[in-house]
Amino acid sequence: MRSGVALGQKVGKKVMANIVEGVIITEGPIEETDYLAGGFQYKDRELQFFPHAEGYVSIVKEGIGYVFNYTDHLGNVRISYGLDPSSNELKIMEENNYYPFGLKHNNYNIDQRTYFNDELDQLVIDACESCPKEYKYKYNGKELQDELGLNMYAMDVRQYDPAIARWVVQDPVIHESLSPYNAFDNNPAFLSDPSGADSVRNNGVVYGGGHWSDGLRAEHNEKTGTSDNSSESSSNNPPDDITVNSKGIVTNVKKNNKPNRFFDENGTQLFFNDSENDFSDIDSWSKGDRLYFPISSDELAKAVAEAGLDPLMLRVQGKLGEA
Repeated sequence: MRSGVALGQKVGKKVMANIVEGVIITEGPIEETDYLAGGFQYKDRELQFFPHAEGYVSIVKEGIGYVFNYTDHLGNVRISYGLDPSSNELKIMEENNYYPFGLKHNNYNIDQRTYFNDELDQLVIDACESCPKEYKYKYNGKELQDELGLNMYAMDVRQYDPAIARWVVQDPVIHESLSPYNAFDNNPAFLSDPSGADSVRNNGVVYGGGHWSDGLRAEHNEKTGTSDNSSESSSNNPPDDITVNSKGIVTNVKKNNKPNRFFDENGTQLFFNDSENDFSDIDSWSKGDRLYFPISSDELAKAVAEAGLDPLMLRVQGKLGEA
């Protein structure tokens, strides 16, 4: 398999083996899939489908078929359906029900229908055993890689195995309280992680550090104008909103009745995950104070290499140069 590296964008894959009754067969044709910008997906140089706002367009011999996806609050594809041209009726093409961490229920939702041309070359929706099932985007809206019996999801920067509810590649950013293989902050009913890099709430808020509930607590405090009663004391959460520039220097401090919060100059809230430095416990901040020291990607790459660590996953995310 070949994949894009700098942005975690997969550009293609080649399958040079197959599984027949549990036995890997290495001889036979090579299947090649290409992923083009905009979601156009080709197999062996033939266009299979491309996305539209509510699903995808299936390409068949004698026409095209519009498929609509019903997704839940996490972006999981639950039902796919389309209009059968031969009967002018809506038909369910596939149903997906998942265990919390993404493993699909079996036995009662395995029937699949697809667009194909019948013996009269009419476009229909029906079960078709000989028709390839090319659209495999399901949990978190990501593609299920079932080649060679892997059955893992190809997220943007790493692979996820729903059978063990863990990533198969460790998190490039170490969190003190979580395993580097932990998925969705152990809360898959509330968070998704289609990127493989950060947990995301259903409204698209990304939590790049700290606990997933920190953002909710801050939102609640902002709406109610109250501080967090679960804190040790109000003195440990001074009422400041601190703005920091790209060099880590505090440029503005706004007094209010909420715990410390940190923002960049674009107004994006910053979250920190550093067990040695709890910035919210510092009594006061002033303009000109330094919150952190920025480091270039080349300097970070050099430090990672000198520490004897493998910078591969950071480079996959585009956070390291080739140093």
